[in-house]
Amino acid sequence: MDIPAFTEKVAEILRRRFPDEEFFTQPDEGVIRYHEIQCGMDNLHRQYMQRGVTDEDFEQIVVEKIGNVLVMSRNGELVAPQEWDQAKGRLRLQLFHRRIDQGDLTLKFPFSHSVYFSIVIDSPTGYAYVSQTLADAWGQTALDLIEIAQQNLLDASESMQMMFTGGETPLLIIQTVDGYDAARVLVPEIRQRVIEQLTGKPDGKIFVGVPNRDFFIAWSTKVPEEMHETLRTQIATDARSQPYPLCETPLLVTKEKIVPVT
Repeated sequence: MDIPAFTEKVAEILRRRFPDEEFFTQPDEGVIRYHEIQCGMDNLHRQYMQRGVTDEDFEQIVVEKIGNVLVMSRNGELVAPQEWDQAKGRLRLQLFHRRIDQGDLTLKFPFSHSVYFSIVIDSPTGYAYVSQTLADAWGQTALDLIEIAQQNLLDASESMQMMFTGGETPLLIIQTVDGYDAARVLVPEIRQRVIEQLTGKPDGKIFVGVPNRDFFIAWSTKVPEEMHETLRTQIATDARSQPYPLCETPLLVTKEKIVPVT
């Protein structure tokens, strides 16, 4: 069962078990939305395909996992707190494709021709996008929120593992699968760390690929052209076939800036 069909299967269970609630699906992205809450189906899909559970057991898993989100949102807990002190430490930067409509009031900023970056409130069950209404209620400007979310993502990455292959064609991969792997390209300190690992110098240029939300790959600008083209092709393929798609082309990255390669 592919992600779109699986997403609709989960949504059908939720609509049947919670008839008074409204759920909206983005099947191609593997996403179910409930008010401001976005629930990705990727991890649940992998568990379903690997376990081979019965329909009855699977329905119970869906109710328990997604039902928790409902309970928290009904009680105003965890997902999108209105109090600034409760939200501040949970802000993160996030990337999302332009075709995923998060609403006109969501704070969003151009990243590439096909991708925005935004600010989200992290929780154990997913994340909620920060709206202009929330920012106003908190008394915070967009710039303040970006700086705080950037620092929080850096702090959350302090013990992050990076997979590095040295030699003549070094590659570096970040894949913690915490929902923010691609978004780490937005943090200057992380960009510098990757640049130093690949080039041995504190500054310089590298290529970075973020074809989907849960994958970050970087390589030197000095790799052979054949390898560069292979990586470019694979990034485009992943962006078209994997859940949570982002950039189909590489990014030319320094500590100070990010430039999509056309």
